[in-house]
Amino acid sequence: MSNIISKLNRDSAKFNKTEKKIVDYILLDVEKVLESSITDFAELAQVSPASITRFSRVLGYGGYKDLKLALARAKPTQTPYYHKSMQHLPDCAGEGDNLANQYLNQVVASIAATYNSLDNADIVKAVAMIKSAEWVKIFGVAISGFIAQDFAMRLFRLGINAQAVVDSHFQKISASLANENDVVICISHTGRSVEILNIAKLARNSKAKIICLTAPLTPLSKQADVLLNVNIFEEIDIYTPNISQFSYHYIFGLLTLHIGQSKDLNTAELLRKIKAGLGTD
Repeated sequence: MSNIISKLNRDSAKFNKTEKKIVDYILLDVEKVLESSITDFAELAQVSPASITRFSRVLGYGGYKDLKLALARAKPTQTPYYHKSMQHLPDCAGEGDNLANQYLNQVVASIAATYNSLDNADIVKAVAMIKSAEWVKIFGVAISGFIAQDFAMRLFRLGINAQAVVDSHFQKISASLANENDVVICISHTGRSVEILNIAKLARNSKAKIICLTAPLTPLSKQADVLLNVNIFEEIDIYTPNISQFSYHYIFGLLTLHIGQSKDLNTAELLRKIKAGLGTD
């Protein structure tokens, strides 16, 4: 699941001030970096060309050319398909298959991009935090709220105390009442939702552990104890939210699968109790 993009996201805190400028610009606009000479990139990142060469070698590459090659290979995992490719299709029955194919490509690309941007170590940390929590509180607004409810249901079926909190008033109460034994999961595609940012800050003040699902280098990402990157292009004016939601469901499905496969979880007994409760035993 790891490539140069995920490595830069994961290790950003380890770089010095000059290296951090280079990393920030790469993560901001990979496409521009690929188009730029070392001189142009140095100017954009406000560093010297020599600094870029040194940074390339720090990462284990021979120089800027090799760094660009690695970025080019990783680029498809960032924004492999754009919704704009679908906006100008003729609105007629004959184009139905074309539209369906392009939409399928975008869904697959979204999940593949998320797979490539995730780091196994972060997944393992998130799973351990969730399994050991007294309560897992999941926060999202609008469509993120529905996604939060879906994950809470998945965890609840595995015997984990989980709740999705989507009402803004109760979100504040729930985050304020969290403690060091709880895990708070914050979902925001932009990473700038005021409501979710406030929740993360309240949870931190309450000493809860925080898992964030959002794009890197956003205000919300900086609040995370564990960051699970979701950096998928979304045509916000027309389709919001459409493609990106598949990435969130993929991550939550992956976390659920890890937990469900745990040796210390008696899934047969859980299923027996659920069936008995539903009267289907």
